[in-house]
Formats: sequence, C-alpha cells, structure tokens
Amino acid sequence: MPADLYPFHRYAVILALAQESSKPLGRTALMKLLYFLQQIKGVPLGYDFSLYSYGPFDSNVLGDLGMTEQLGAVEEQTVIFPGGYGYEIRRGKAPAYVREKGWRFVEEHSTAIKSVLGEYGHYGGGQLELLSTMVFVDQEAGKQGRQLSVEHLIRQTLTIKPKFTEPHARKLAAELIGKDALRATQSD
Repeated sequence: MPADLYPFHRYAVILALAQESSKPLGRTALMKLLYFLQQIKGVPLGYDFSLYSYGPFDSNVLGDLGMTEQLGAVEEQTVIFPGGYGYEIRRGKAPAYVREKGWRFVEEHSTAIKSVLGEYGHYGGGQLELLSTMVFVDQEAGKQGRQLSVEHLIRQTLTIKPKFTEPHARKLAAELIGKDALRATQSD
C-alpha cells in the first residue's frame, strides 16, 4: 500500500465508525471499537495498544481523530454530563476527501466494521473498558502460550479493573465467549 494512503485508511475507518454508529461515539468508544477491529477482527490498522487507565490505549488514535477532524470528515464536541464531561464524535461536513482516499480499505473491511458496531457499538464507555481489558488479558495470555479459565480471566481482569463487580465481569465475559472474541480463555 502506498505510504501516503496508509493514514487515510485509519481516518476513513474513524469516519465509517462515526457515520455508521447508531449513536454518537465518545473517545473511549472510538478507542475500543478500533481496538476490537484490529485485535478481534484482524483489520490491519497498525495501532500498538497497551494497557492504560481505561483499558487498551494508543495515543495515535487520538492523533488520527484530530487529523480526521482537521480534514473535515468528523466533528468532535465536548458534552457536559452531571459527573463531568465527555466527547461526541460525529460525521463532519466535508467527509468526501477522507472517504475518497480510504474508501477501498473501508470497503474491504466493511463486514468487520459493521460486525464490530453491531456487537459492541451499543455498550457504554465503562462496559467497553471492561470488555476491552478482558480481551487484552486474554490476548496477553495467548501470546505467552497460556490458556485461561473464565474464572482466571475474571480474577485477573478485576485485579486490573477493581471498580467493576464480579457479576458484571462474569456477564461480559460470557458475552465475549458467545461472540468468539476470546482465544486463550476456555469456556466452562
């Protein structure tokens, strides 16, 4: 792929997620949906996610979001909530340039994009944080050649994310297993 088109692939995926999502995306949701696209669906986005405060994170996603916004393909607004603030990312007023440069890549991966939005797009930021952390724990175990039981996955995830409850983690782990999103975790 030509080097000058590579970032446009990522910009176009950001646009596609913002455009096709049934609700406005926040930064956390965007980060996690891109993580799922790359790590679960195998879309070659080239991000290098590591574990951070809100789960898997790569600062390049925020850079790509900023560039996609500068190009007019998406718009980001700050939203005030009772407990703080967040962001809403929507399709911008001038998406044609980004769409044109990255449409083939998005078209090639449209099934994965639609699948990720359908499977994970309805979750809130907190749930996406927990789900993506579980996937991260599972994949790290897989890289080390280890198999995890569901119990071990939940225990390890809650060690990293103690603000979540065990029943909530168990429910989301079952959903990930049902979506065949975990590779190293063996269902009970």
